[in-house]
Amino acid sequence: MNKPYHFLHNPPDLTSAEARKALPPQSHPFWNYLIPGVALGYRRGGRSTYWMLRHREKPLGERAKYRYRTFAFADDFDPADGDEVLSFDQARARAMDIYLRARFDRDKENEGPSVYSIFEDLPADPPYTLAVLSREL
Repeated sequence: MNKPYHFLHNPPDLTSAEARKALPPQSHPFWNYLIPGVALGYRRGGRSTYWMLRHREKPLGERAKYRYRTFAFADDFDPADGDEVLSFDQARARAMDIYLRARFDRDKENEGPSVYSIFEDLPADPPYTLAVLSREL
């Protein structure tokens, strides 16, 4: 099912616990797009709320195959600790880190030149912000 045009240009506000509580109930995650092919998701479970990552397995233009990963709890009920419970900004940084590491590992397996070779010089630990990555590229 395709999302309406406005969904892509007006993503749900996931930046605070209060904003997330105001979202209407639904059975699938709310997605905020980070870069083309990569999205940070927020999902309410029965007793918990989760951050999720969705990213394309294949380049844009090819038939989409997505990979999904739940990686932390949202800070709706407990304060963010930077490890298991994350704020929106922490979740966004962790999602990008997970995606970039997966992409880098995949490019290494293909043994071809990669635009992701820049990440060999970055520190091993996140957070990587889009501003830091933009400077490096």
